[in-house]
Amino acid sequence: MFHTKIGRGFLVLAVLAAGCLLLGTTGTGAQEIKPPIVEKPYAKVKGIDPAVTALAVKVTKKLTAFEAEIEIIGVVRNIGTEDFRSGNGQQSAQLYEENPGARPRLVAEKAFSVLKSGEFFVVKYGRRWSTSMEFPPTYRLMLSYDPDIYIDGNKRNDDVNSKNNRKTLTGTVITEQVRKEIGAK
Repeated sequence: MFHTKIGRGFLVLAVLAAGCLLLGTTGTGAQEIKPPIVEKPYAKVKGIDPAVTALAVKVTKKLTAFEAEIEIIGVVRNIGTEDFRSGNGQQSAQLYEENPGARPRLVAEKAFSVLKSGEFFVVKYGRRWSTSMEFPPTYRLMLSYDPDIYIDGNKRNDDVNSKNNRKTLTGTVITEQVRKEIGAK
């Protein structure tokens, strides 16, 4: 047990100050939080525009000379100049695993109802990966909206550009990245 003669109020302030340092914030505002993977540069769009801005693989642990634990990580960011506001359950980001000859399988999903201009969130899926897979799966992150979202009377949830609502990461690209990071041939 930790014993001290410091008053409780001072200890609380010290803990809060340490927390602010760990989070990268100050008393005057917050430092911008970066996503865990690199996003390609994007231009701000006039209006409301949730977009899939990145989809990548990250090796979290080398298991053998040919296998690793990985995370498929996607970033959804509102690149529009206006905030996205909608009802619960009307939209989500969905990550699918697509194996050759099989139906796509939903492996991760994140619902959202508010996404302010410039804000982002992350969708992750972890799994074991073998660089010797003959037909590795492909991953697709996409935004999914209710079919009637454009006619629901809420202009604050109308996405101005649906062309940036999905990204694909092929199994070949994942295998190359994993081989590079674990030193497999």
